Amino acid sequence: MTEGYTFVPKGDPYITRHCKSRTKDEDMVVYIVYDAKLRRQLGIRVPSQIHTEVLESANETAAHRASATLLRDRRDNVKSRALLLATFPAIPPQCLEKILQHAFLKGSGRVGRISTRTETEKATLAVEAHIRHEHTEYERLMEAEGMEREGARGKVWENVKRIGDQWAGRVEKTQNNEGRTVKVKEVEVIDLT
Repeated sequence: MTEGYTFVPKGDPYITRHCKSRTKDEDMVVYIVYDAKLRRQLGIRVPSQIHTEVLESANETAAHRASATLLRDRRDNVKSRALLLATFPAIPPQCLEKILQHAFLKGSGRVGRISTRTETEKATLAVEAHIRHEHTEYERLMEAEGMEREGARGKVWENVKRIGDQWAGRVEKTQNNEGRTVKVKEVEVIDLT
């Protein structure tokens, strides 16, 4: 171990980020501590003085950072709720809450939190997953019948689509057009911008 350096384990983004940036600002070396057997990073080594200063700063700002995080989380929840309601205005309230608590849960890595999809895609995928797991025989097909995931998804897709269309307000109607029956889907588009 390099003299005058302290090990900083992974886990606290504030401490890790500030230890790295302050060490680099001082033109000093940040050492990465790596477990070769497990092939993963364990943490970093930074100058002890910088680590001490960062710990003091972390303690001084902890309450403010916690309240800012809470405010940001609430804002994200309100935004996610509005997105789901705009995309699926007829969604049952209990389903809305379940989806928010599951697919949009911070740190979950689930579809509602990923940044590689558009907001509408996130809402649609989250609702489709909820419908598939909670309102179809998907789970039973996989568990009781041993069906593969893709096969079970294909088997329940029509039900998922039908329920999703109902929640989205796309209602199928029949109209008589010169003696013929024509199916028409009505869709109301809401612009949130």
